[in-house]
Amino acid sequence: MAGTTLTPQGIIAPLLTPFDQQGAIDTRGAANLVQWLVDRKVVSSVFCRSGMGQMFTFSVADVKALVPAVVEAAAGRLTVFAGCAGEWQKDLGEPKPDPKRYLAQSIELALFAQEHGADAAVFVMPQALSPEPGRPLEDTIFDYFAAIAQAVTIPQFIYMPPGLDPEYNMTPSLLKRLLAIPSIRGMKVSTNKDEVWKPLAAVAQGVEHFSMIAGAEHYYLEALKTGARGCIGGGCMTHPEMIYAIGYYYAKGDLAAAEQAAADTLSTLRAQGELKIDGRVAGKMYIASKGYPCQPYRRPPGGTLPTAEQLAAYADLLDSRVAPYREAVEQGRMGR
Repeated sequence: MAGTTLTPQGIIAPLLTPFDQQGAIDTRGAANLVQWLVDRKVVSSVFCRSGMGQMFTFSVADVKALVPAVVEAAAGRLTVFAGCAGEWQKDLGEPKPDPKRYLAQSIELALFAQEHGADAAVFVMPQALSPEPGRPLEDTIFDYFAAIAQAVTIPQFIYMPPGLDPEYNMTPSLLKRLLAIPSIRGMKVSTNKDEVWKPLAAVAQGVEHFSMIAGAEHYYLEALKTGARGCIGGGCMTHPEMIYAIGYYYAKGDLAAAEQAAADTLSTLRAQGELKIDGRVAGKMYIASKGYPCQPYRRPPGGTLPTAEQLAAYADLLDSRVAPYREAVEQGRMGR
């Protein structure tokens, strides 16, 4: 479906990248994780090379290994969003890359994703680029996205992740300029703050080709009230049924049920935090325990896995809280 009109919407799962003990990508495990998402029956899309999937540790070769495996596994049942920004191993302490190389790699990966059947290419707000002397940073950022749009036909999607240097955050003025590029189809904004979300949502309001996507599952309901069309949150990978319920009931006009699902989503997120284990590892182990085997490790290599007791507590937490929502999906009382 690459190159077609795309309206990002619904539950978009940020793929947890399965790495082996040496840090190599487990592509067979990635395919199994995609099947898990298909079997949830409420997920519309999968985002590979996501923030939850440790996107800043990826090389160009990593992207070229992962994207075809995910596209093949999705087999048209899920829309595939492929992270295509250039190499900048920020999480491993690398300095900022050469800007020309970074742009060239971004275009190279978008063309690769386009050729291999991905539906959209995702580009993180380019903190990897240093401000150009004598020019507003907004112009540098705009030129980056505009150059990609000129070079590829695959739809583009912008990602404003948590922890971004504030000067690289999307602004209403920059978004207004970017909305004039029709191949830019949406943006994930990772925030739970009205003062960040609402000014951007106001600019995008009524722009049919562009989707605002909530990047914080516990803010999804508030985002829906100002035009959000979907959600990408960590829980969309492990318990998407609960988060889907927020949008499902909101669309039906059942605000009480939507508020209950939102409250359950927030309390589940807080309870996960209290367990003090790495959800990027525990999430893969949890899904593997359901019959979808994958390597559970993270980058850089090393570190310990959760204990059996920790994993059991994590699984019990998710299973008990999501059970009513999974049951609703299985019984056909809630679904796409």
